Amino acid sequence: AVVSTQSKMFVVFLLCLICFLSWLLLRKSSGWKGEVPPCPPMHPIFGNIPTMYKLSPIPQFAFHSIAMEFGNLVRLKMGPKFMLLVSGFDEMKELHGNEKTENRAHAELQTANLVYRGQFQTKGILLNHSEEFKELRRFTLKSLRDLGIGKNSSEEIILEECREVVEKIKELVEERNGIMNLD
Repeated sequence: AVVSTQSKMFVVFLLCLICFLSWLLLRKSSGWKGEVPPCPPMHPIFGNIPTMYKLSPIPQFAFHSIAMEFGNLVRLKMGPKFMLLVSGFDEMKELHGNEKTENRAHAELQTANLVYRGQFQTKGILLNHSEEFKELRRFTLKSLRDLGIGKNSSEEIILEECREVVEKIKELVEERNGIMNLD
């Protein structure tokens, strides 16, 4: 069968177009301004989702493993969107105490909701981006303050209770040669 010159040119054009689009997809910048936080290896299309699944199919455990390896501030790509994983207390306190970030709208991360919840719908405090997030955050902080969280007197009592629980667990572990029944 004789292949026409036009069809050869068309195939060459399609190959060039595919190569160009692939190059654009792979070189796309992240859009981060300033110093870029560390990031685990990522897939050009799926981002860090395959890496997270290799670490653990449960997102919380995968986030913890990533934070232990890369630090308290980690850049993640969840599908087409970038997100910042903040896992340190001091970093969270700085982020939420800063006026520049306090009133800023949270990004809509539908891919993260799909991975974390199994659906695109946003509810609750985590991975929420709407006015509902601000209301829930205000309510939660007010309720916790009413219960005494954040006050130095209750903080000392809680820390003392935690120390006692840890000591009791250590005694039980020594008593039973390291074998614990958690049921």
